[in-house]
Amino acid sequence: AGIAGDVFGAFPADVNIKATNNTVNISGSSVIASSSSSVIASSSAKAESVTGGRSFVEASGNKVNLSDDANVKKRVYGGRVFAPASSTNLNATDNHVTMKDNSKVGVSVYGGATTTSTGDATANTVTLSGNASVGFAAGWDWTVAHAYGGFSKYGKAESNSVTMKEYSKNRFIAYGGQSENNAANLNKVFLSDNSQSG
Repeated sequence: AGIAGDVFGAFPADVNIKATNNTVNISGSSVIASSSSSVIASSSAKAESVTGGRSFVEASGNKVNLSDDANVKKRVYGGRVFAPASSTNLNATDNHVTMKDNSKVGVSVYGGATTTSTGDATANTVTLSGNASVGFAAGWDWTVAHAYGGFSKYGKAESNSVTMKEYSKNRFIAYGGQSENNAANLNKVFLSDNSQSG
């Protein structure tokens, strides 16, 4: 079985509702099921993108776990805040993406990301192991295909991390944390066990 389109653990339609503690698991299982707090899909699904929890105001404690040859066509976000300019409290905090067992993300992976006017990305993580790979889809270049522990467009990026081990691969750049317009502090990248980035 497969999924054409995007997968969300949660995406509240109300602009005042947070996305908190949601999980998406994509593995080699042939079972596809969903509930209010989790989504499980087969590895044959080549979804456009996967997000643990997306909100207009705050995303925290969300997770995406990929394993057993799971294949996501474009992007993965543990937690994502994508909001109207009038929103407040726009932080992405404590969101996590774990990839293992030959799982693949075609373009980019974000532990937590906020592209809003004031939001911070804090304590988000990406962990790759067991020959997992990011950024090898055809037609994408170094301007977009990266691994980010935490990303903030306008706010701070603090205490985020990317960990790569056991022959995992990232095509271009691994950012522990990146802010395009503010401070980035205490972010870390760990590589071991013949892993490669760039």
